[in-house]
Amino acid sequence: MDFFHKKAGLFFCFLLLTACTSGISLHSRLAEEQEFVPGNFRTILYGAKFGDDLETVAFLDIEGDEYVLKPFAADFRYTVQENMTGWEAFDTARKFVAFHRSFHSFEQREILAPGGQIIGYEIHPLYHVLEFGTDDPIDVTYSLKEDNTVEIVVRLKEEVERIFNSRSR
Repeated sequence: MDFFHKKAGLFFCFLLLTACTSGISLHSRLAEEQEFVPGNFRTILYGAKFGDDLETVAFLDIEGDEYVLKPFAADFRYTVQENMTGWEAFDTARKFVAFHRSFHSFEQREILAPGGQIIGYEIHPLYHVLEFGTDDPIDVTYSLKEDNTVEIVVRLKEEVERIFNSRSR
């Protein structure tokens, strides 16, 4: 295969991947615990399926708004608890993300809609930096779909993935 065909093939793969992940990218920002919106939440507990599962995080989806948070993952990777108060949801999420032996604290992040309103929260674990080279080994991205579903993708950061791959050899 010549150079042109290789480049064309790579470009086609890029377009295909981009089309599969289309949507409006949403952002999150650090929040204070007392900033919780009153009301009820769907609590999504993602990960913690085996002893060293770093892809563990919790999401608090505000019930009754126009957005629904949904992990882009197999159903067995997460569980959902409906109709929890903010403090119940937060307490459940905080305990859930603390399961790992290297856990040392967590961040609470607000998930923001395109207009800037809060549509949910992310309870994100932080680990001892010496264990994985960073205290925050996961990336979480949000993509708003046409039906107002917010697709959540959770994955290990590339440098942490390399550490795990080198340990398994």
